[in-house]
Amino acid sequence: NIQETNNSIQLTETADFHNIKKRSGLALLVNNYIYGNNNDRTGAYVDFVNIHTLLNKLNYHVHCKLNRNGDELRHDFREFVGLFNRDFHDSCIIVIMAYGKSGCFVGVDNKLIEQDRLFNIITECETLDNIPKIFFIQACRISENNHSSNFVVREQLQRIHELEKEAKQSFCVPSGNDTFLFYSITPGYFSWENRVRGSWFIQAICEVFLKNAYSPNADLETLSGMV
Repeated sequence: NIQETNNSIQLTETADFHNIKKRSGLALLVNNYIYGNNNDRTGAYVDFVNIHTLLNKLNYHVHCKLNRNGDELRHDFREFVGLFNRDFHDSCIIVIMAYGKSGCFVGVDNKLIEQDRLFNIITECETLDNIPKIFFIQACRISENNHSSNFVVREQLQRIHELEKEAKQSFCVPSGNDTFLFYSITPGYFSWENRVRGSWFIQAICEVFLKNAYSPNADLETLSGMV
């Protein structure tokens, strides 16, 4: 079973936004994987281990929150910004892995959580002004008029896998001068995951960042283009 942990790591010296290898920061890792009724996210454990390993290697102090509903997530986000200390942290990363629809995540109570309400807690925090804020979002982005299930059903897995192979990219959306949103899939589509290997998106993020984060020319735009 996945255990909820707060894993402290040694901080390094302050670095600029472009050189990710020197990053010492604070990370929030949210993993909703138990939904019940045979709808659990079976590849979530692999993703959790991989992204947690990546964040540790990049010298982030990681706070993990598992199986949350909307009220709990809003509390978690407010708690997270309260932990940020500009004397020790020079950036923050937020990873959310859950079921989703366009503009929303699905809580473990199967109620929708508005993405913007969560993100605004981070982006509107004065303490985080001019601090790099990086979001990795592993979730489906189907539209409201899509009447299929919120969950990735077996019959759709092969087609979803083909769509993501065709894309060959992460979907990185700059939002202001200090915020980046990395999405696992374009709007309107399901986001595929494998119960053994985890999601394609998290696999790619971990492989690219672990291999290239120590490059002297590493920056977010370059790394995102390699995913």
